Amino acid sequence: AKIADDDLPALRARAEAQPKHYPSQMAVASELVRTQQGAAAKPFLQRAAALAPPAGGEDGPFALLATIAIQTGDKAEARKNLRHLLDYNHDNIAAARTLATLALEANAGDEIDFALTRIADLDPFDGEAHTQLGRRQIAKGNADRALIEFKAALALGPANMADARTDLGEAYLKLGRKDEAKKEAFAALELAP
Repeated sequence: AKIADDDLPALRARAEAQPKHYPSQMAVASELVRTQQGAAAKPFLQRAAALAPPAGGEDGPFALLATIAIQTGDKAEARKNLRHLLDYNHDNIAAARTLATLALEANAGDEIDFALTRIADLDPFDGEAHTQLGRRQIAKGNADRALIEFKAALALGPANMADARTDLGEAYLKLGRKDEAKKEAFAALELAP
């Protein structure tokens, strides 16, 4: 007999009876999430995640676990699930943007770099991602990498051209290219309000 998609007791009973059946775990978890019962959905999602680590998508176990973690304020858990999701679901820009925001809030360096790099790779026209990535590279002493990111940001026509020129000049200065650094500094001064 087919169980109705919203028959929660029957879905739960089937999932409990078949703990190694991924569709059963996801069916009850999805209904629990849909009815705003994230905490109750969590064990089913964790079981589904363990059964299918590569499961991706916005309605997959890792995405839903991240959403529940954000709703309950467990941002470290959300970051962990988003990172796992992105390890398998490489083109999920929404997950990358959420991870970047959470990682920046937590000042989690490696996760910030991972998320910003993924955003810049997936959306090469995101000038802000290139700028942030460039500034992180400068802070790490990777002026050559920063230069690439700042040039990309500048080519995209940033909102604040003076800041973009200043960033580029700093990268040139760190690389010992003083003439180019000076040129960018003058350009930034001309553009400054």
